[in-house]
Amino acid sequence: MNPYKDGPAQSYDGIIVRVRKNAAAMQVLTVFTVQKGLIRLFAGTAKKTGKCSGSPFFLFAEISFEAHEKDGIYHLGEYICHNVRVLLELTWRTYVYTQIFAEIVLSLLPEGEADGRIYALLQVYREALGRKNVRTATIIAGWQLVGLAGFFPDPDRLHIYRRGCYENGMRRWYVGMNEQAGSRAESISPALRKQWLDILTYDWRTDARLTTTAAALQYLEEFLYAYVTECSEKELKSLAILESGC
Repeated sequence: MNPYKDGPAQSYDGIIVRVRKNAAAMQVLTVFTVQKGLIRLFAGTAKKTGKCSGSPFFLFAEISFEAHEKDGIYHLGEYICHNVRVLLELTWRTYVYTQIFAEIVLSLLPEGEADGRIYALLQVYREALGRKNVRTATIIAGWQLVGLAGFFPDPDRLHIYRRGCYENGMRRWYVGMNEQAGSRAESISPALRKQWLDILTYDWRTDARLTTTAAALQYLEEFLYAYVTECSEKELKSLAILESGC
């Protein structure tokens, strides 16, 4: 008897943000759904109603499904998974940045809290994978997700300090609201602060080109990872596979 199937199945629509296997080799998906926000979904005995090219579950694929829920545990029933071509043909660099953005999602968002704005952001990020620079899209979406998660930064009030480098050579920073006694604060130019605000308020619905310098984008990428670490109190593990350098 399946302990999850005590009640009727409910219908959900979502975007996959993590695919894992547990100790029993059962696939466990983490999906941000329209109806419930983030949920963990046991998928080991699912019956497909639609075909996916290649592996059935991909990061940032859209999925419509039925699931039985008991005590916060969801068991996947019939589903249709919408994998677009770009998800099936990721380059290594694209893959790394999608992993980083997925980890930011999981670091900042609690389970079980629906938010249409966050779902819309995940959708536009998914769509951007095939038509925008994925690194740039990840930086923009990452900062906007920070804001939607309740940590909207004020570039004029944040304190920024250099903290050496990661093992991959990328600069490490402290970015947060607390002053660090005995440390030299980084000076942020008005131009960089403006580009920071442009990214925070970027409108994905337009085709307007975001004007930013390569140096500013590098700073804002590094500041993003530092700020997410400060807000979530978790280091981003996926940075270990990011190829970079000071």
